[in-house]
Amino acid sequence: MHDRMVRLQTGDPFLYSALIKMVQPLDAAEIEIDVVLGVSSVMASSAAVENLTLPKITQTVILTRVEGRTPMPDGERLDELARYHCTLCLFLSIGSRRRVQQELVAAGWHEETPVLAVHKASWPSEEKILRGTLADIRGKCIAEKIRS
Repeated sequence: MHDRMVRLQTGDPFLYSALIKMVQPLDAAEIEIDVVLGVSSVMASSAAVENLTLPKITQTVILTRVEGRTPMPDGERLDELARYHCTLCLFLSIGSRRRVQQELVAAGWHEETPVLAVHKASWPSEEKILRGTLADIRGKCIAEKIRS
């Protein structure tokens, strides 16, 4: 007889998750695990907004987050990555909207730069897509009560 347990989690299990912390004790106890992947939130967001790249505008996508409880390695802070002027997909950063705006402007981004906020991509009846600019997206998120 094999006992099975399922832990269902939102988000990308291998991107900014606590999966490694959960797996280590299971590995130590020699308990076999399987991870069943779904659609990444990046790809769900891309499908919802139709593009993350545009010919002759941006062909590179950087997945990152702002520094918080976990420090960023040298060379990976938002202000450094923003200097590439490509598509940035920011995770776990909604609480740092003001700081994101300041760091992008300091890296040479214009206040009119188009910005999207995608909340709960692919969740029926809960998905929200806010379109704005670097200057106004923060206010739009606040108005729509997007906190995660």
